[in-house]
Amino acid sequence: MGNEEYRKIIDQQSAVYDKERVKNYFLKTSDIFKKIIPNGSSVIEIGSGTGLYVIDLIKNGRYAIGVDYSEKMNRVARNNSSKEKVNCKFVYADVEEDIPLREKFDFALLIGNWEYFEKPVKVLENAGKVLKDDGKIIISTLNVFSWPLIGFLELTGIKNLKPAFWHFNSIPHRIRRCAERAGFSVRKSFFNYYFLDKVYILSRIDSG
Repeated sequence: MGNEEYRKIIDQQSAVYDKERVKNYFLKTSDIFKKIIPNGSSVIEIGSGTGLYVIDLIKNGRYAIGVDYSEKMNRVARNNSSKEKVNCKFVYADVEEDIPLREKFDFALLIGNWEYFEKPVKVLENAGKVLKDDGKIIISTLNVFSWPLIGFLELTGIKNLKPAFWHFNSIPHRIRRCAERAGFSVRKSFFNYYFLDKVYILSRIDSG
């Protein structure tokens, strides 16, 4: 099972997540992901939180489903989709164990949660099971060079960011190593969100 302490934290954050952590970030990054994901594509967002990206993708011509480890986050996501009058599906999943869907997707999207997985290789393996053969995984995670700044903001209380880290999966060579162990390869990477984030695009090693 996933980390229970982390689940408690995200359960607690669910009521204020959009206001305190996500809204500005979402507004500045959502267009980036829509540029990567072509219109008409199918997407599973792993760790979909309050559902803003899933809702936005659907409103802009993609088919998307969200999975999250927190049922409280899923309830907020369903409420957000109802307010936006968008028909969305949000499913509970401990993605380190299994993703309980039979559909196959063009993209698996992980935004801002790669740092928290205790078994990142298993997450990628499970994502691969619900991807089409030519499907891609998109990981958006903290740029390692931003860690001192984020740590300072957390320590001083200037920003309510906790927990910004849980593990240190975001080191580039670790991402590549995890990808290779799961049968994927990093095909492209680039900086995002004022260089605080880095986006990695993975595809299966045997897909060329």
